[in-house]
Amino acid sequence: MDCPGCAASIRKAVSGLAGVVDADVDFLSGEMSVTMDAANADIAATVRRMGFTVTEPRDTRAGAENDDDAAPGRSVEVAVLATSGALWVAGLTLRAIGRESMSGALLVAALAVGGVPLLRSAAGDLARRAVTIDVLMSIAVGGAMALGEWAEAATVVVLFAVSELVERRTVARSRRAIDDLLALIPDVVTLMRDGRPVDVPVAEARVGDTAMARPGERIALDGTVVGGMSEVNEVPISGESKLLVKEKGDSVYAGSLNGSGSLDYTVTEEADATVVARVLAHVRDAQRSRAPTQRVVDRFAAYYTPAMLVLAALTAVVPALLLGQPARPWVYRALVLLVAGCPCAFVLATPVATASAMALLARMGVLVKGGAQLEALGTVRAVAFDKTGTLTAGAPRVTAVVASAGTEDDLLGMAAAVEVRSEHILARAIVAEAERRGLEIAGREGVFAAYPGRGATVTRPDGTVAVGSTRLLEALAIPHDDSIEAIHAAEALGETIAFVAVNGELVGYIRLGDTVRPEARDAVAELPRAGVGHAAMLTGDSAASAERVATAAGVQSIHAGLLPEDKVRLVREMVARHGSAAMVGDGINDAPALAAATVGIAMGASGTDLAIETADA
Repeated sequence: MDCPGCAASIRKAVSGLAGVVDADVDFLSGEMSVTMDAANADIAATVRRMGFTVTEPRDTRAGAENDDDAAPGRSVEVAVLATSGALWVAGLTLRAIGRESMSGALLVAALAVGGVPLLRSAAGDLARRAVTIDVLMSIAVGGAMALGEWAEAATVVVLFAVSELVERRTVARSRRAIDDLLALIPDVVTLMRDGRPVDVPVAEARVGDTAMARPGERIALDGTVVGGMSEVNEVPISGESKLLVKEKGDSVYAGSLNGSGSLDYTVTEEADATVVARVLAHVRDAQRSRAPTQRVVDRFAAYYTPAMLVLAALTAVVPALLLGQPARPWVYRALVLLVAGCPCAFVLATPVATASAMALLARMGVLVKGGAQLEALGTVRAVAFDKTGTLTAGAPRVTAVVASAGTEDDLLGMAAAVEVRSEHILARAIVAEAERRGLEIAGREGVFAAYPGRGATVTRPDGTVAVGSTRLLEALAIPHDDSIEAIHAAEALGETIAFVAVNGELVGYIRLGDTVRPEARDAVAELPRAGVGHAAMLTGDSAASAERVATAAGVQSIHAGLLPEDKVRLVREMVARHGSAAMVGDGINDAPALAAATVGIAMGASGTDLAIETADA
């Protein structure tokens, strides 16, 4: 589908089929829901006859393969547009320097190349008895050709094709972003059957089944751990910036990335009820909640477009027949009326001030999806911020190095020599800090041992170096009673401690945390001057971590430990209380709240595709 008009045409055609009670087409997701007692094949055949591709529900791979932007036909359309555009530019250039005959030939060629898709689409619309923008444009082009206005006819064809291509690509990106959310969930899940692992389609798993997540795999379903221990990356789901150690009794969520250990878990939610599935449902529901306005526009266009066609016909005929006026000028005016009266003009007629503001913001690195979103931003009276990746940098960094023997650099270098062989996110942060300080990191000699959820060791002829959590110290029987106070201090700041021990003796520790963006406090402080009277933080992270970041950023209202649906609820409460509210976020878990807000603002540099596509800016 290229525009909401396509969705309306499909809805009308399917609704008229025998046995169909109701049909609804979601233009953004490209999905149709039908209440029916007719055969599904009849509906699919009807849609295919209209020139659209039909795939099975929830088949994200099929959807990706048939994506409007990726389909082979789109490459042909781009080539056609490029060819007709080049001929059009060349024709106008020759016309400007007085080479009329050659100019006319090139403009006719541009029409011949670029006008075919438009005429084909218009013919299909007329066959369905639908008066669409393609019909209006085709009449305008044909009339201009009849009058010998080849330049005007070619200009309409090329510019209309450009606008269609831009709209199509934007929608295709949005559809791919939604598919990417479902792609977080594996197609199969490993279930324990009679004590043996068996891979089955994820849709066949039931609540109470015991599933297994191998090292490096994505967890397929929501569940509760019953065996094993591992670190799990839940950033796309909960926004938690730290890798979380999961052991017996802990909850795990579909789409989370398992670390170096193996986990057995009891399934608590089936595939269509997981947190990720609910996130997707919230995104679609929030976007569909804006549909009433779109329905008004659709109903208006249904009457407006035929009315413009009738008015253009009267403009061309009445003055000549009843008033004795010359026909040619009035036919020309009627064609101008068709182009100017196209419903798309309402979208294109953005005030100069709005266009200028958007251009200025683009130069500053802020991309706004449209003038309507920019105008809505001016009405915002409350702002909700995500924490991880929005107010913070979104990645752990070394915040302190404490050495009980030797220098900080000595301790950091020893730790980096161990962690350079690990893919753990905290390990990468330690190595990055050592490299930033210009420290020489020892080679990969020695025996490396990983302790999932605890840390790692390297044993060389001169001794063993261990880097990890208190769990690692306990596993290696390394005394650490004196470190309790340091642990509590780090937890109060929402930070993590990596202890360093040499030959069974604790020699220091490294603190790591997600740092607040340096510009965050200034941004929050500017909000009251912009008319925003309330700022809040919504995060899935811990209360201690949220408190630290909120204090540093100057945010007074804090909501921690939230799931995506909690964020949606709080954003809707802010909209109800303040009249309008903006949501600023970056993760998949923020996408439903971004869609529910009056204006959604995604962090482009660090945001996931779905967050960016769901947002307005």
